[in-house]
Amino acid sequence: MSRRLAHFSAWIPLSLLLCLGCANPTLISRPVHQDLSWFVRLDSYQDANSASARYQHPVRVTDEELTALLSRLLLEDRAGLMDSPRPPRPVFTIDEISLLVPGLAEAFRQATPQEWISFYFSPPGETTLAVTSGGLFIKDDAIHVVLANHRLSLSQEATELSRIRANPFYSVKGSGGALAFEASRFVTGRQANWTGGHQASASELILDHRAFFS
Repeated sequence: MSRRLAHFSAWIPLSLLLCLGCANPTLISRPVHQDLSWFVRLDSYQDANSASARYQHPVRVTDEELTALLSRLLLEDRAGLMDSPRPPRPVFTIDEISLLVPGLAEAFRQATPQEWISFYFSPPGETTLAVTSGGLFIKDDAIHVVLANHRLSLSQEATELSRIRANPFYSVKGSGGALAFEASRFVTGRQANWTGGHQASASELILDHRAFFS
């Protein structure tokens, strides 16, 4: 009996270490622009590797460049084998782009190599909100655009709402499609992004922004 107890006790520290390793890393946020229904901010992880550079920030991206970029982002529906394909739709409206661009441009100028840009907005409604969230960052000479939620209908009391505001990469039901770009020749990759958690994956689009902006 004592041998079994000793064997069990020896596994306790290891189990604790494994649990700690599986815990979600802590986010640190710096607001750039914010209001009751929207924000643009800088997020980073508080972990042992925070001193190492991850992104090519800070960087100057003009309002005109960001407007051109966001206005060409599209969302393609994920259709089944028996479904008729539907044309891709714009991710943002003109008003949404005008709202986000000044904050995004300022965020890119302020960002450190450890920070990425996050955004969230939900036009106010009487009982439900249409939530859109995601982020951007520049890495390996490419700009990455992440869309976690797109016009997601949530009640103002939904617990998922606070999770999205805490981490805009947290996706409740997926982005509603795959990100695409109007000028496909600038797309260098597309992938699922699970950094917001394991509820659902966000859609990540990778663009050769240097070629596009030039």
